[in-house]
Amino acid sequence: MKNNKGITLIALVITIIVLLILAGITIAMLTGENGILSNATKSKAINELGAAKDLVALTANEAVSDYFESTYVKSTNANYDNPTLRNTVSAKIADIKNLPAGVSMAVAPATGTGDSVSYSHKITLTYGDYSVKGLVTTNGSLKWGTADKTANAVEPTE
Repeated sequence: MKNNKGITLIALVITIIVLLILAGITIAMLTGENGILSNATKSKAINELGAAKDLVALTANEAVSDYFESTYVKSTNANYDNPTLRNTVSAKIADIKNLPAGVSMAVAPATGTGDSVSYSHKITLTYGDYSVKGLVTTNGSLKWGTADKTANAVEPTE
């Protein structure tokens, strides 16, 4: 009797097929639409946009505080719901220079005149393919939509 100590061709082919299947599954999990790499990219974008939103909110709060400090020193008739406050907050936000790396911001002015403004100032923060939209309301507060792909970003309602 012959004593064969090698592997057969069939065993080798089956091993290669199993390895190819495992490699295909791994590549799909890494690069697919909901893969690890795309989820990591989305998470980084949302994190950076969140940091930018925090900076914008901090700046808006500082502007509101500054506005009321200067207004109440001059008069006790300060109006919390007015275009001057909204414009003050928006101007301060537009001057932000130290956004997180890769984040850009656009501030669109309100339309209309005086108290008949048709909408508040609109803010758009963008990081790569992702963006988040926000509004500076008449009373100087901020409202944000959810961060998503730029084409899917929803503007918050006032």
